Amino acid sequence: MPTAAKLIAAIALAALGVFASWAVTPHLPEGTRPGYLWAIAGGTGVLVGWRSLGPDARGALMAAVSAGLKAMAIMVFIVLFIVSFIEMIERSLQKLYDGPVHALQSMFGLMLDNAMLLLHPDVAGLLLIGGMLAGGLAHRAARSWR
Repeated sequence: MPTAAKLIAAIALAALGVFASWAVTPHLPEGTRPGYLWAIAGGTGVLVGWRSLGPDARGALMAAVSAGLKAMAIMVFIVLFIVSFIEMIERSLQKLYDGPVHALQSMFGLMLDNAMLLLHPDVAGLLLIGGMLAGGLAHRAARSWR
């Protein structure tokens, strides 16, 4: 059932995903193209906001803020998985792996390498504050529009 909390949560997490992808772009290794990172992050933010944060926005404000942080963590994990999977597929098409098991093992190494980019203070701060704000906005929408 569509609710205002789900809509606001989807918009807030989509915006957080897009802004976080723009914030991480300067920290990418030299010569790395971000490609459609902003679209992947924004689309994942919409889905996670609608399915995870929106329904959890009711109740106390602190519970909604915690739900926002949880939704942000889910979004980050899914985006890391998708981006690393795409990079693994590109590398496998260049025949850089010995077999499928080696490619899958490398994908999780790529996820770890990409996660290290999120530890820069500007990116980490944006994700943490944005997750809390998204939870607060969804909570406000859940209380205002029923």
